[in-house]
Amino acid sequence: MEKGGFRGLKGLLLACACLLPVATRADLPLIQPAATEPQLSAAQKDWIRQHPVVRVGGDPAWPPIDFVDDNGKRAGMSPQIMALVGKKLGLRFEWVEKPDWNQVYIAGQLRQVDMLTSVVETPERKLYFDFTRPY
Repeated sequence: MEKGGFRGLKGLLLACACLLPVATRADLPLIQPAATEPQLSAAQKDWIRQHPVVRVGGDPAWPPIDFVDDNGKRAGMSPQIMALVGKKLGLRFEWVEKPDWNQVYIAGQLRQVDMLTSVVETPERKLYFDFTRPY
């Protein structure tokens, strides 16, 4: 996917960010947002129809944000958020596993994945990727 193609996905993810559950501390119960559907434009709905599967790359060793657990399963906050967004949007996020962050990053540069999770924006990275606003 070309760099510009990430803009459609970026907009969809931002549209759903406000629909995710929120908790301020781990010991407080999860606050569930109102049961509303994402307000998507016709172009965003069309993008989802054309791209029902999104290939995702994430750091395999960055707990608790992103990691692969002892059973070889993708775990952490990023996969949980992606699962919620996927459910709301009707998208399937397919994790493309790599042995380390450097390989994940290269896969993003080579467009072997459609998006990366939890990446800090830097001038060098902006040459290859579009970024959402921090949340």
